[in-house]
Amino acid sequence: MSKTIEGVVRRHRAGFGFLLVDTGDRDDVYLPPEELEGILDGDRVRITVERRGGRERGRVEEVVARGRERVVGTYHEERGATWVDAEDPALGMLQVRPKDGPPVKPGEIVTARIVSFPKEGRGAWGVIERVLGVAGDPAQKVLGIAYAAGFSDAFPAEVEAEAARLPDSVRLEDLAGRRDLRELPLVTIDGIDARDFDDAVYVERLPGGGFRLVVAIADVAHYVIKGSALDQEARHRGTSVYFPTTVLPMLPEHLSNGLCSLNPGVDRLAMVADLIFDRDARTVNTELYEAVIRSHHRLTYAEVGAWIAGEEEATGHEAQAWREHHLPPALELARALSGRRKVRGALDLDLPEPEIVLGRGNRPRQIVRRTRTWAHRLVEEFMLAANEAVAWFFASRGLPTIYRVHDDPDEAKLSAFAEVARAHGLKIDPKTQDDAASLIVALERLEDRRARRALDFLFLRALQRAVYTPQNIGHYGLGATHYLHFTSPIRRYPDLAVHRRLKNHWRDAGKVHDEKALARLGDALARIAHQSSERERAALEAERESDAYFAALYMEPRIGQTFAGTVTAVTEFGAFVRLDDHHVEGLVRAETIAPRWSFDELRHKLSFGKGREPLGLASEVEVVCVGVRVDERKIDLQLADTVGAAPVGRRGRQAAFDDSLREAKARRGGRSKKKTGGSPAPSGRKKKARPGKKERAAKQKPSKKRR
Repeated sequence: MSKTIEGVVRRHRAGFGFLLVDTGDRDDVYLPPEELEGILDGDRVRITVERRGGRERGRVEEVVARGRERVVGTYHEERGATWVDAEDPALGMLQVRPKDGPPVKPGEIVTARIVSFPKEGRGAWGVIERVLGVAGDPAQKVLGIAYAAGFSDAFPAEVEAEAARLPDSVRLEDLAGRRDLRELPLVTIDGIDARDFDDAVYVERLPGGGFRLVVAIADVAHYVIKGSALDQEARHRGTSVYFPTTVLPMLPEHLSNGLCSLNPGVDRLAMVADLIFDRDARTVNTELYEAVIRSHHRLTYAEVGAWIAGEEEATGHEAQAWREHHLPPALELARALSGRRKVRGALDLDLPEPEIVLGRGNRPRQIVRRTRTWAHRLVEEFMLAANEAVAWFFASRGLPTIYRVHDDPDEAKLSAFAEVARAHGLKIDPKTQDDAASLIVALERLEDRRARRALDFLFLRALQRAVYTPQNIGHYGLGATHYLHFTSPIRRYPDLAVHRRLKNHWRDAGKVHDEKALARLGDALARIAHQSSERERAALEAERESDAYFAALYMEPRIGQTFAGTVTAVTEFGAFVRLDDHHVEGLVRAETIAPRWSFDELRHKLSFGKGREPLGLASEVEVVCVGVRVDERKIDLQLADTVGAAPVGRRGRQAAFDDSLREAKARRGGRSKKKTGGSPAPSGRKKKARPGKKERAAKQKPSKKRR
């Protein structure tokens, strides 16, 4: 029996795709290539679910809404035809009429708005909006990645107009009913390049040894009215997106960097979580209220981290006063909160994140590990505390809202991870091998840092994905029974929705809602939650795609060079190796090591027979960069001792690699290896689809923390 459902399409480069189901109560549905003609990544569609050959698949019935309106690509002219080759391969060629837009020359990179989408064999038509310049600037490529994910660097005219009508500063009438905290020495602590300040904090030690923590969050909901053009655009975007070359904000700059940003020395409206803790960092009292604040100083992670480490003195009266009077209790409270979370089973994986340092022409000059100090952890602990407090406020009153949840991990996956970890010397009690907290404790005892890093990534893949939902099931990773997002309404739509729910509760105090009204509210929150989860997922994928592009760009001039590396993931087709000194990852294909191999899925190991050591997780290797495919975001590595007699130099090594690849394919006769026992085996399947999918899954890695 077929069933019709609705959701958002996620396309794969191989041509197929998946439907991310709106309800979130079932797995994604496979969409074959023939169903995706004219369907773009991010489109909302309605499908009929069918079962063929024991597998579910979807048949597209209707496009409900398009996921994007704009593309980035190269403009072309030939024999009177004009078109844009989109950066996104799923769209391909977009026919345009240049006379309808700005002057443009062949070969220039442009942004174009889609007027007519592809349908029944007809291509898409569009209008050129902006000329970005000639090809070669990585910023243009990044913009293409963002547009393909449904994000944009431009806001619709009606959204900009609505933002422009808002005041430039807090008005007298905005202060009605608010507490005045302008004399409280709140400060912001952010990265040195930050321009939007969501949160400001204040900590004091109380008589008797307790603490008061005030977390003030920008009151975006006061200005972004539900159903307005600003609100609809913010919901459509769902989140701000962060790239090395730019930030694509959820809200126009007038709000994100101005009216709603807690800039120092100016009045701002805020939603406040005012928390009292005892000396052991247990919550004693919580107050939530609207306020007007004035940030007393703008601090950076770098300077606060230096103060904590005792490396430098504070400069300026406000900074010096904060360091002397407020940093000591703030640090003490943050460490106590961190300790309490750890005791209750919160996971603290300090996974390395790459930081791309750009040079001339937006080209990557360095890729280093992003530093994380106690300055970062201090702010993180305070935000976690505020988020939990607000979640408890809603739950204790039975009020509907949107929670941030993280489901329990699959016990089978944890047990499989435990087997791999034992092979690397971890002492794990079989009775607790399905308990993530116990596994983390075992990991922390591992002295081999290479193995620890590789196992951390493997452990992460055993966990579920955190999502938004009106149903509170707790947050496994944080060890929290109640958790939501309250602290970043400038850059996350669910936080804005939570602020509105608080305001509605205060406005409707004492009002009893009937069951139908509550059901409608629940449905509305579920739609917002699911859409927000989907947009967050799209943003993460776009950020990873951008990082992979810059990694490939960084390695392109390093073809032929030799590097020390560590195996971070092993698959049936090869091993992913992270270069120790460059925080870049590439693939060593098994067929470049030996003509025959076997894959041990349980132990994450490739074996090649006599004369060749197995290649497993955390193996230390020396590799040569033999090829870079920038457009595909791929880095090809080869074990240094398998390059053999290949000529030295970029072209020689690449040619040797290509020759070895062709020879391996010829020997295999177009066959593909089995999942275990990687010897060549007959297969009638197409060669691209399955390896491409697995390769992507194996290489998936975390980006910015989005707890």
